[in-house]
Amino acid sequence: MMKLIFFQTFVFVLTFMGTGNTQPFQPKYTVTASMDTTMKKVTGKCIIHLQTQLSEVTFHAWANAFRAKTTPFAESFLKHKNNIFYFYDNKTELGGYEVLKVKSNEQVITVDPSQEIIKIPLPANGKDEHIIEIEFTLLLPKYTEGLGWNKNYIRLSSWYPTLAYHDGKKWHETPYLPDLVLPEAMGEHIINLSVPENYRLLYEKNSIKNDSSSALKMVTEGKSPVIVVVLKDKISTYEYNGDKKITWTVFKDSNQSNQTEKIDNAIFFFNKHFGYSGTTHFFYTSFIKKKKHNDLAFIKFQVLPFLYHHYNVSENQHFFLKALHRYIFVNYVESQGKKLIKPEVLIKQFVGNTKNDEADKYFDWNGRTDYYFSHRFDLDFPDCCFHTISNNAIKHLESYLGKEELFSIITNYLKDHFHEEISFEGLFHYASQKSGKDVLPILLSYTFKDKRVDYYFKNYSVNDDSIFVEIENRTGNVVPFPLQLETKVGSKEIWNDGFSGTQKLSFPKQYDYEIIKNVTIDRNLIVRKFQEKTTG
Repeated sequence: MMKLIFFQTFVFVLTFMGTGNTQPFQPKYTVTASMDTTMKKVTGKCIIHLQTQLSEVTFHAWANAFRAKTTPFAESFLKHKNNIFYFYDNKTELGGYEVLKVKSNEQVITVDPSQEIIKIPLPANGKDEHIIEIEFTLLLPKYTEGLGWNKNYIRLSSWYPTLAYHDGKKWHETPYLPDLVLPEAMGEHIINLSVPENYRLLYEKNSIKNDSSSALKMVTEGKSPVIVVVLKDKISTYEYNGDKKITWTVFKDSNQSNQTEKIDNAIFFFNKHFGYSGTTHFFYTSFIKKKKHNDLAFIKFQVLPFLYHHYNVSENQHFFLKALHRYIFVNYVESQGKKLIKPEVLIKQFVGNTKNDEADKYFDWNGRTDYYFSHRFDLDFPDCCFHTISNNAIKHLESYLGKEELFSIITNYLKDHFHEEISFEGLFHYASQKSGKDVLPILLSYTFKDKRVDYYFKNYSVNDDSIFVEIENRTGNVVPFPLQLETKVGSKEIWNDGFSGTQKLSFPKQYDYEIIKNVTIDRNLIVRKFQEKTTG
């Protein structure tokens, strides 16, 4: 038995942030499709109505990014994010369009179903109104990023072809625009999707926000929850006519746009990106088998635009930004009295109670059990390994300021620097100004044989040759300490004999900051080395 899911999303004319350009036409998509969960396929038809004087249009078919390990997406994914994709079976675990049949103004157009960029001509019909019909069969990949199947769920994003962005002069074939506002998602999207009765639809809402007026709001019409998203001064809607067991708990704060949701009798996943592959619309869908979890509350946190592309952030600052976001998220959830979900809990839910090869496919254990999020499960904060210097710095700020004040300072710092450079130095200067206190993050603090030492982290920078960490010793006691750098190719212990005052430590660029996963302070190692040096 099948059940019919109906979506309708309206997004009116959206100003392209930062450029002032707008999409010259507002397409209307009507998609009718069905899902075969056994064969892991989606078969459907997409009809696009649009008005334009162009003679050719460009479509994205980004689901084809998963069809081979040699696509640009796959190569980037393997290089920077997750090598699990490399081990996927070419026949059963990769995906992409098996069929793409196109008609443009009733004329058959031959296209290559394996391509990610599709050019479709618009045969002259004596008017500016055009109709494009695309029949498709999509083989879903094993879940990698935003699209695919896994043991307990199927996730859809960027699953039917959509128009690329046209700025009035040219097509932007790549989705990675500087301001990442996804103008190609504009228009009207009506989705009719049939799924097996034993699958329950859960859907996700994302909005790009840069001020408090763009808070997420919820209203109810009849028995179906309708989510209204204010995107600047434009509105898009989400409607769900499925399972009535979903309950909504909404916390509204006009200053911080906080929104949480509690889902009964289901697992609820959230996407960490707004349109990771660039063509995801203003909705996501997940199909998850019913499974009861009475003791867990899955939280969606929407306090700031968690879109790194909106910040002027260099690669070596991403760890810092993620650490800030994680701090905000964790403390907000705790303030609501909710239970955070640790990775080992997720592992038990999905692959059993013990570590095994199956578990390792989904979670980078890395010897850690104290992180809340793993990108294998696509929760809000994808990286289970955060820059420890960032976390130590934030913890030290908290010891100075307290949770409430630090929460406010970090959120306001990110808002005030929405399109500006963010940095450790900038945050600490901002915190000092706002709090009236001299705040420097502590990197290391311990006492041994009545000697107390506090090493404070002051700055972190990178040039073409070296990585620099500037540290200050405020106690005057000179005590040795190690820094341990973990990279993808192993770990390297860098020992320092200690110093008083301020010193800038430099690490050779052979420990490329782009592959540094963590910087740790091993207190046991410090004590052992200190004993060796004092007794030796």
